[in-house]
Amino acid sequence: MMDDFNRYRNKNGYIDFNIVPKRAYESPSNSIEAYELDDDIYFFRGEFWYESSIRELINEEIAKQVDIENAEYDLAILDGKKGTITKRFIGYNEIFKEGYDILIDSSNKRTDNTLYNYLLFLKKEGVSNNRIQKICRGMLENYILDIFTLQEDRNLSNLGFLTKTKNIRLAPRFDNEMSFLQNENGRRMWPFINSQNKKQYIIEEMPTLLKQSNPDVFRLLSDTDLKDPIIDYWETISWDTIPQIKKEKMTKAVSLLNSRKTIQNVYKMIQKEMQDLSQFIDKASKTNFTEIYYNLSQYNIGLSENEKAFFKALYETRVEMFFDQKSKIKTR
Repeated sequence: MMDDFNRYRNKNGYIDFNIVPKRAYESPSNSIEAYELDDDIYFFRGEFWYESSIRELINEEIAKQVDIENAEYDLAILDGKKGTITKRFIGYNEIFKEGYDILIDSSNKRTDNTLYNYLLFLKKEGVSNNRIQKICRGMLENYILDIFTLQEDRNLSNLGFLTKTKNIRLAPRFDNEMSFLQNENGRRMWPFINSQNKKQYIIEEMPTLLKQSNPDVFRLLSDTDLKDPIIDYWETISWDTIPQIKKEKMTKAVSLLNSRKTIQNVYKMIQKEMQDLSQFIDKASKTNFTEIYYNLSQYNIGLSENEKAFFKALYETRVEMFFDQKSKIKTR
């Protein structure tokens, strides 16, 4: 949330961007309007649905609780359109590289949108192991939050890196509006709230929700066709648990010398970071939604009791499903 704009906020919590002093700025796309204000750049994106804007704010509040860097978002209205404004997170002399820039090679071939392929790219670029491990940890933490929030759209454009000479860092978390069963404008809210078995409801929705056969969806393993990223996560808890056919596909997917050895070494780095994630997972599993809703209400952003129950129950159900799967892996 952007406190600096509170004096422009209307009674419904929206910043009236029409009356904010600003200058037009070159827009990065047709769907986004850009403005310059006090040496910062702000992007306005109109949304078809109020629900998607709220999801950005909830994701930002969750990220604060677990100490993940997240882009700043707020509700805004511009020329009669409701939407969100975002503050540019690219620092001085930094260049933003999204997944497309990294995973598409000179021959225009694209590798899968997976953690492995990003880390292999960094290794090929000569990035130090310490920095790769830090990036790995950050991507894993974001991956866990995507699982807990039912993120549908962590595609090649919705994650990226910031580069400055040889310094590469993970970009802040952004574009989280397609989460919490956002697809189809909240159509799933009432069926989920009224469901007697919320875990089963999510399982049944998962194939259409996450479209795991689509290579644009971010995941850990290459060439997987799994219905739920929780399984994708826990199947990688050790190198030995990865089926041989998947290892072969992973090896085939990259064109590095000694690729099998390189993949195994990168995998071991990932495995170590995964084993150290327990403290983060524990903290994320205890996200305080009462605090989130209180923070939103301070900006005149009100949610109905049903909406509050919906977001909280979805998150907590996903946490339960995650720990269910963790328990199965431990006992198999």
